[in-house]
Amino acid sequence: MDSIETLAERLMTALNSTSRKIQHEFAQKNTLPLTTPQLFLLHLLSKKERWMVTELAEKMTVNGRAITAMIDRLEQNNYAERQRDEKDRRVVFIRISKEGRKVLKQAGEKRKEILIHYLQQLEEDEITALIAINEKLAHIISKTDQ
Repeated sequence: MDSIETLAERLMTALNSTSRKIQHEFAQKNTLPLTTPQLFLLHLLSKKERWMVTELAEKMTVNGRAITAMIDRLEQNNYAERQRDEKDRRVVFIRISKEGRKVLKQAGEKRKEILIHYLQQLEEDEITALIAINEKLAHIISKTDQ
């Protein structure tokens, strides 16, 4: 059996290759007026009722100027909204809009369509095993986040 280092390298290569291929195909077929980072930001916004700009910058690993520019573009397209804190008007929260949820759902459907195309080339038991192992690994990783 291969060493754990060799197996880790093989897994990283496979995951990176798969992710890049799906991302590239999505970018080519994407008819939405959003970049990949903007879609990721919308995805983040959908996970909480409201976010502080600094939280978003940290999650996106960008500086304040970059996240502000991304939020500006989302707001211009009515995909996100700024909301001032009622207690402290200096504090601004960002939240996803109804239109943002709609476009995020469309993007998710397109990604799923691409993934289905490739999954159909596997046997059902292979798909089931792939999902089970990924879910188990995700669970293990999520426990280390806590």
